[in-house]
Amino acid sequence: LGQYLYTNLKLFTKLCRYLKGALDVLKRDAKRSKEYADMEKYALDILNMTILPALCLTPANPGVAMEVWYVLSCLPYQSRFLLYGKWQKSIEKSPQLTAASKFAHVEVRRILRRITTPTSAPDKTEKLNLKDISKMVGAEQTGEEKEEKEKMKQLGRMLAKCAHANPLSTLKVIVQQVESYGEKMAVPIVDTMR
Repeated sequence: LGQYLYTNLKLFTKLCRYLKGALDVLKRDAKRSKEYADMEKYALDILNMTILPALCLTPANPGVAMEVWYVLSCLPYQSRFLLYGKWQKSIEKSPQLTAASKFAHVEVRRILRRITTPTSAPDKTEKLNLKDISKMVGAEQTGEEKEEKEKMKQLGRMLAKCAHANPLSTLKVIVQQVESYGEKMAVPIVDTMR
């Protein structure tokens, strides 16, 4: 099955729900700690070899991404982060996953180029007066400011769509952009993702 699980989203979802249910039931019962450890090992193998690679190839689907998160949230954070590292390595090994990752990388860079600092943001060196504060809170908005907010919402939706399909590549690019451009890029990205 492997990464080709993305071709059958119904099976993909059922597998995620099965894993989550099994982990939840075994986690609650203290008498079954050995069974939980075994199930966790199987879940990690299935996530590493099948589910996470298939998520990279799935067209943006928030429902499937949430099902995967529900399974991941049942695992301890050490196991999750180990899994993320293995996932990144599997992306580098598979040509199909590498292509999907590069596509997400290019798409996110294209979106981030359109994100700019809002024109109405006051300079930090200026003293704020009541009018500036009310503008920031949203009491008075001109048509241009509303249009800019709507644009940011749309860009946020586009970023979310990329993140649902390929979260590692998307977040890697966003972090690199923030590191490169500092606060000039951080503030607009935070506004976009609200």
